Amino acid sequence: MRATTAGRVPPPRVAPGPAVPAPLRPLFDRPGLAAAHLDRALRVSAATADFTDHFGLARDAAAGRPLPALLHPDDHPALLRAFTALRERSGFTLPVHVQRPDGRTRAARLTALHLPDGALVVLDAHDPAPPATDPTRVTPVEAQVLEGLAAGLSTVALGTRLHLSRGGVIYHLSNLQRKFHVHNRPALIAKAYAAGLLLVDSWPPAVLPNRIC
Repeated sequence: MRATTAGRVPPPRVAPGPAVPAPLRPLFDRPGLAAAHLDRALRVSAATADFTDHFGLARDAAAGRPLPALLHPDDHPALLRAFTALRERSGFTLPVHVQRPDGRTRAARLTALHLPDGALVVLDAHDPAPPATDPTRVTPVEAQVLEGLAAGLSTVALGTRLHLSRGGVIYHLSNLQRKFHVHNRPALIAKAYAAGLLLVDSWPPAVLPNRIC
């Protein structure tokens, strides 16, 4: 029986493929976010439709494709070097060029975050926005929490380093998640790199001094 227009359920915004890792599901449910989960071979295992739309692909066409194959060949050397060092650096942001089937390219910014089973990538290919007059800033303690998270420290390790209780660490983490409008740690770190809060070529991770209030 054919469903009526009124009873039709909107199609999912996540491309078919293996299930999105549980910690990333809230992130992948956000409309307008161009994100993908990569396996260890840099193949797309799951992606939002906003991600595949940037490449002019159908929702099921990106699954299994290597990420470099979706970008301009000139981007490949820097991209592969960055992913090779990703485990040690936790995350990075690189300028890239999205390549569409008709041969057109578009400048974009790719943020990657290391995960145990691969990587999370977020693509920003929107037209450049004017400089923000009031960029997101963090307190000195929030900056230390963010740097520790980006370095892969656990809640307990962060508390030991910063002389905070477990509840104190969670309090500052909750404040950071509210500031960046995210719901989990991987999304927070990815958003901090994408927003230019964390230095791209710094290890251990460091927050820009002018973003600390």
